[in-house]
Amino acid sequence: MCLRIFGIDFDCFAELGEGASVGVAPREARIAIYLIGVAAWAVTGNLQLFAVAVVVAAFLATLTVIQRVAHMARALK
Repeated sequence: MCLRIFGIDFDCFAELGEGASVGVAPREARIAIYLIGVAAWAVTGNLQLFAVAVVVAAFLATLTVIQRVAHMARALK
């Protein structure tokens, strides 16, 4: 069964032999950014350091999604 969003079958990419492993920040990198932000907050007591880490991770996640969708759109043409 495929997940269909905006006319794109996301779960079917693996069946076609295409993976979405491209992007500037995979999940592990974004988790590391969160952990660094939490550690900086714990050490300094400055909540803004964690907030910056969340904003950076969200921005990188958005870029990664855009890159993956573009990659898969090119692969399926």
